[in-house]
Amino acid sequence: MVGDLRNSLADRGFVAEICDSLPAVASRSHQLSQSGQLRAVVAAGGDGTAAAVVNLIPHSVPMALLPLGTENLLAKHLGVTRDVRAATEHIVAGKTRQLDAGCANGRLFLVMLGCGFDAEVVAQMHQIRRGHINRLSYAKPIWQSIRSYNYPIIDVHLENSLVETAASPTDLAKPVESLAQSENSAPLGVGQAPTALVTSFSTAWLFAFNLPRYAADLRFCPQAIGDDGLLDVCAFTQAGLWRGLGYLSQLWLGRHQQMKSFRHLAVQRFRLSSDGRVPYQVDGDPGGVLPLEVEVLPKRLTLLCT
Repeated sequence: MVGDLRNSLADRGFVAEICDSLPAVASRSHQLSQSGQLRAVVAAGGDGTAAAVVNLIPHSVPMALLPLGTENLLAKHLGVTRDVRAATEHIVAGKTRQLDAGCANGRLFLVMLGCGFDAEVVAQMHQIRRGHINRLSYAKPIWQSIRSYNYPIIDVHLENSLVETAASPTDLAKPVESLAQSENSAPLGVGQAPTALVTSFSTAWLFAFNLPRYAADLRFCPQAIGDDGLLDVCAFTQAGLWRGLGYLSQLWLGRHQQMKSFRHLAVQRFRLSSDGRVPYQVDGDPGGVLPLEVEVLPKRLTLLCT
């Protein structure tokens, strides 16, 4: 399909180079951008490939997508398919769309960040991965993580503007300019108005979303908007495997945001730390272990799409 796209672009008067290594992408994109010859860089792969490319190419260079990975959450959100002709037309038309990006310890992510159990699964997968994978490939890493992960508590420290919001997407509020010191505030229920609130809290499971997408079409945060200058933090505060299974069941039913142990906050910047070893993942790839500083970069991502 990559070869087909190159040929299709050649038919429309473009010269397309195929790079099969990230260092080559970084080197050639900077060279061609400086000489004014670069229209776009195409990320042919999944969400991890797209995030890796954005971290390497010049800020001013648009990215196009050819979704070929295990998960293609960014492409699904944008309505981009594996149609080579459509990808060609996006590049030829040159129409751009800007989205926010998250930044985790200096590394950009485009869709979401996970901290805790799901990141442990990603780390286990990374250790045994050999070549291409599919969803069934995660069975062994999930089992290994169930047996080994001990659910350390994660301390969340919030900075800049933030609000805690009601469960209904229509109730999502914009940030406020000041913070109220109310660290013992309870999570809001459906229909309650948003309010300035805590500067810190503790949790066992944490996710941050730039876009309202997660693997297996799990809808953690349908409120997330990709160009609002905010990251949506979703936290499940109680630890343990059985708690996690309970959270998963409510998540499948779409009832998780009504749980007392669930928190949703719209934030610009936050820090994570823990006394234990807690891994994190970004866009489905292992990121490292806490501590972690996360912020939103408004309009950081430029995409060629309709």
